Amino acid sequence: MKTVDPITDDAVKKTLRDAVRYGPYPYLRERAQAVLLSSRRYSMQQIADILEVHYQTVNHWIDDYGICGLYKGYDGGKPPIYSQQEEQKIKNLVAEEPRRLSYVQAKMEESKHSSNDRYTIVMVDNASIHTSHKFKEKIADWMIEKKLIVCYLPTYSPELNLIEILWKKMKYEWLNLLSIMNFKEFEH
Repeated sequence: MKTVDPITDDAVKKTLRDAVRYGPYPYLRERAQAVLLSSRRYSMQQIADILEVHYQTVNHWIDDYGICGLYKGYDGGKPPIYSQQEEQKIKNLVAEEPRRLSYVQAKMEESKHSSNDRYTIVMVDNASIHTSHKFKEKIADWMIEKKLIVCYLPTYSPELNLIEILWKKMKYEWLNLLSIMNFKEFEH
């Protein structure tokens, strides 16, 4: 049975009793009561019944708070998604465009993904246009200016090139070449 060790220090007992009676927040009063009851060897199920909460909630309180953790910073929910600076930016964007929240959302996504330390990887096949000297000369510039990394697929590996898979599907599954006698019939 999980419990808090019996509290022998009178000052701690008084502090917990004061927290139960005069604590500034309901969560603090409830958790202090749970710790007091646990130190008096009440089971977690009994504490849950007394406080009218779920058994696992009491288990969580005992694990996370105990005596020392009652006054830890309680945030009252999930941690914030945005920093204070980002919140201010959102407020400014909403003030500019109060009826276009999708605009605000798009701007925040744009700023989140426009980080300078991120690179974009482009996979290219070995087509002649991708292996030309002009293309290869530009790769270094693109890497510096656009944060773009060009990677080549291995030669003779059409299974890795998505467009080749599409061409194969069209050629062997969608088109019946025997039914097309000439180009005129193909157009219709």
